[in-house]
Amino acid sequence: MRRSLIPTIAATSSVAASTAFLSLVCSMGCSDQPTPPTDPSTSSAWQLLGTRTTEIPVALAGYRSQIMAAFRTVPSGEELDSGSGGEAGLDSAVSVRGLTEGIWTPLGGTLSGTVRDMVEFQGSLWVGGDLYESAGTPLNGLVRWDGAEWRPEGPAHPSDPDLSLMVSGLLVREDGLVVATVSGWLDGDCRVAEITGGDYVSNRVDVRTSMLVDWNGSVVVGGSSAGDVLCSDSPRILRRIEDSWSPFDAGWYDTEPCYYVGSGTVWSETLVLTGGHLPGSDVASVHTWDGVTWGNLGSWIPATDVRAFGDRLLAWSDRAVFEWDGATWHDLGGPTPGSITDVLVQDGAVVICGRHDLGGGYVAVQSP
Repeated sequence: MRRSLIPTIAATSSVAASTAFLSLVCSMGCSDQPTPPTDPSTSSAWQLLGTRTTEIPVALAGYRSQIMAAFRTVPSGEELDSGSGGEAGLDSAVSVRGLTEGIWTPLGGTLSGTVRDMVEFQGSLWVGGDLYESAGTPLNGLVRWDGAEWRPEGPAHPSDPDLSLMVSGLLVREDGLVVATVSGWLDGDCRVAEITGGDYVSNRVDVRTSMLVDWNGSVVVGGSSAGDVLCSDSPRILRRIEDSWSPFDAGWYDTEPCYYVGSGTVWSETLVLTGGHLPGSDVASVHTWDGVTWGNLGSWIPATDVRAFGDRLLAWSDRAVFEWDGATWHDLGGPTPGSITDVLVQDGAVVICGRHDLGGGYVAVQSP
């Protein structure tokens, strides 16, 4: 769903180089004396950035060569799912912060709601999600940090300007920013709006979007059924050709009505996605489309999210991050310090964020 705008550096097998790089990264924010991980089996390959917090970091992004994280305060007594996106009710505050010399420094005031995606676009940091207010100013799912303040940028619904929208994903393209929205979870009014030259062009799409990518010059979306019927024969992957959407999933779970797309990315000109049957069937994997046929990438791994960072392809689940080496998936560093909500590659280092077992959050880094 998200695309990093930060260049990656090829990993090196040199222990000395890795140690030097980690020292450089830690000079920006690794805790000198990090709290020991709550899981005794956690690998020491993950080093804390900053300190553990009572807030949950739910999204990561690069902005002006700085690591950004959206920290969410969960109201007392409310549970937060461990999955990507940090699901919980809207009665919470989000603080977007940048890491500077080991300190998470807020950008402006807090945002009411939750964050699902962050990208850098045209020199600004764009944040999308279930966002409805900031310092008394109404929002509509999307805000932009212009370097001094948060500005509301949410597109109005074409038929009902008062209808609140949720932004489920953001995609940076050469000619604009693509925004996936949904209004009315059950009625499934899902749309893809593109900001080009300051104007929104909106198209309805019959997929509740969890994948938003640019493949071979076309916008491709994937997800689950847009209506209130989760198991149907409607397509789960659509490709935009000019102003119309065409099914793009022929041959992928053709005979199974209860399937979904979890996330997706484009890597080495190949569409890569996670998904399978609905949760509970214990069927999920990493799939590929090369323009001709569907296939599986390597053997089965418990991946819920996948994303390309330059020439690196990473997939992750609740407690582990995997990297594709061209022949197989391998585990990066063993178990993580806690459940994962997002992953970023910054200058060759893998950065993760999530929830630890004590009811708070963390951001951790691993050297190349």
